[in-house]
Amino acid sequence: FFSFMSRDKAALWDERYTHEGHQPADLDRYTPVMRDLLLKSKQIVLGLGIENGNILDIAGGTGKHVRFFNLAARGNSLSLVDFSAEAVLAGRLSGIDAQIADLESQSLPFANEHFDLVLAQEIVEHLSDCHHLFREANRVLRDRGYLYLTTPNLAGLIDRVFLLRGKKPLAMTWDKTHIQLYLFGELESLLRTCGFEILQSTTQDVYFCFRSRFVRLPGIARLNRNWGQHIMILARKKFALQEQAVMQ
Repeated sequence: FFSFMSRDKAALWDERYTHEGHQPADLDRYTPVMRDLLLKSKQIVLGLGIENGNILDIAGGTGKHVRFFNLAARGNSLSLVDFSAEAVLAGRLSGIDAQIADLESQSLPFANEHFDLVLAQEIVEHLSDCHHLFREANRVLRDRGYLYLTTPNLAGLIDRVFLLRGKKPLAMTWDKTHIQLYLFGELESLLRTCGFEILQSTTQDVYFCFRSRFVRLPGIARLNRNWGQHIMILARKKFALQEQAVMQ
């Protein structure tokens, strides 16, 4: 999922990706929160019904998560970008068109309007500013193309409890490279500014953390999405001709 800008961070993830190789995602080794996030994300992405298209995974690591979605079985071509050279090498070994890119400053190494779907999962929390990333995603998407992103929710129930106890949010506690957490409305506003319309803005189940164990609280998310552990947004690139008509 991840990509970083500093050499120290790049070296850290190069080392982890070297160990990871190009093995498939093993859900049994994930926390319940991350496992549920991947399963629900897969349902949303496959529900788009994209076939024989082009898919880009931004900060896609070794590509194991985009492969987990099984999009290639529908005739789709898979691409990814990541800052880690080791991740890109592993992605290429698994048959993905993988490229190196600095997600905060460089243009994505792809032509305009090339992709039907861009995935940006668990990346914006690692960036000091995601405007550039969203604008680039919009550029490489075809008209009416989809962007799907996930990121930890600053207002999730677990993080509210941590803050009340005078501690940092859990997402920043367990991963020191998380430097920016968001709220639903904040991300939705940023996406609209960068040329997207919001199709779905949801969360997974609400969780509570007790003695380092995650306890799912089913049904609570339907009452208030802001308590969910992750923000999950499906957006679509605005149709260019519609924008031109409005401007005229």
